[in-house]
Amino acid sequence: MVKARLTVNMSLLKRMTNAIHLNFAGSAKRRSEDLWDICQKSIPIRAGRYLDIGTYSGHNALTFGANGYAVQIVGIDLTIPPSNVLRELKQADLLVGDGLHLPLGSSQFDMISMFSVLEHV
Repeated sequence: MVKARLTVNMSLLKRMTNAIHLNFAGSAKRRSEDLWDICQKSIPIRAGRYLDIGTYSGHNALTFGANGYAVQIVGIDLTIPPSNVLRELKQADLLVGDGLHLPLGSSQFDMISMFSVLEHV
């Protein structure tokens, strides 16, 4: 089970939520680029292992990887569609699973995101 210490930057969370809502009608790729823009201004970015919980289409994880954050990407979701954009990346692993019961060990990731999960619960 993954154990993480969660630090919430409320200002960042509010900006990210607004970006998602403003672009909700836009494409997943566009929303992921907006999230990247917000994160790179607010979070010290360094290359590392990145876990994207609720990856579904893979666009958020792909954007972080393409911008040099992730050297290894792991995407997990209850379902992974055939159109997931991470399928083509050799540095990406896709897992079918539940974000509450991750089939992963602790302290394996430098960054964990759940950008596209809350609107589904």
